[in-house]
This record gives sequence, C-alpha cells and structure tokens, in this order.
Amino acid sequence: MRAIEFHEYGAPEVLRLVEVTAPRPGPGQVAIDVAWAGVNFADVKARAEGYRVGELPYRPGLEVSGHVRALGEGVDGLEVGQEVAALVAGGGYAEVVLAEAPAVFPLPEGLDLRTAATLPTVLPTAHALIHEVGRLRAGRASWCTERPEASARPSANWPGRRAREPSTEWPPPRRRPRTP
Repeated sequence: MRAIEFHEYGAPEVLRLVEVTAPRPGPGQVAIDVAWAGVNFADVKARAEGYRVGELPYRPGLEVSGHVRALGEGVDGLEVGQEVAALVAGGGYAEVVLAEAPAVFPLPEGLDLRTAATLPTVLPTAHALIHEVGRLRAGRASWCTERPEASARPSANWPGRRAREPSTEWPPPRRRPRTP
C-alpha cells in the first residue's frame, strides 16, 4: 500500500510517498481502507517540529474516514465494508490504517466520508474550547458561525458597545477607522 511519511523534520518537502505492507488488525483493532484523512495543525507541527512524534520515520494523520477492511479479534458492533470515521494515534496518511475499536465510529446515514474525516478531532476540540475554555453552561449564550466573513469580534458585544448584525456581503465591507 502507499503511505506518506517523513524521515526528518521540516517543510512540506520532507513528506515522502512510500510503499509499505498493509497492516493487519490485532485484538481490539479495526483496519480501515482510508477514503479521506484530515490534515490538522498537530500534523503540521509534527512534521515541522516533531510534536508528539515518538521516532522517525513517522506517518502523520490523526483522523480518517473510510470503509472497514478487517476486524481484529473481539471487535463487535462493526462490519466489514461499513463506512466509519476514526481517531488514530498516527498513520492516517495511508491507504490502510489501524484504529483501536473504541475510536471507530459508524457513520450515520447522510454524512459523507469527506465531512466525516474532519470530525474525530474537530468536534472534541470544539467541545473542549466551548465548555472547558469558554466555560459555557446552561442558561448562558454563545454565538457560533460557519461563515468566515461573519467571524465573531469579542469587542462588538462588550458592555457599552452596540451589537451589530453580521455582514452577509462577501468580501465584507471595510469599516472606516473610528475617530476619538
């Protein structure tokens, strides 16, 4: 199978396409035929600086989506050929990756593989930022947007400032500088 790995830290040019043997699942593991792999900041930091890299060569990729290829002994609740997303400890930049069964999630109907590949790290990160860092609790409000042009500006709703409706124009209109 083909995989992408790096043997030294640096710019994207250190990434190499290699041919390796496809892994087989051990007990409690799932082999996944990778359709999509997420590219995250942690992957970039691993390549550039060695963030969370145990040894070289290293195969990045922390989240994937695809189809179950094979099940290791003791894995229940999944079927060969089933569409899944998974959080892996690395190695997602490959045609086949191993994942621990508890970190493999069957996809609900209507969720495409491309979108699913982004979910295993993005959703927990968003949850942690909202609930742990932002301390959002019942009875409190938060504003989220999926439109980059309507990004939240904390100063827009500070006490004493009038809240504005987000712009729906793209590119957003330029505001004139405030005069004191």
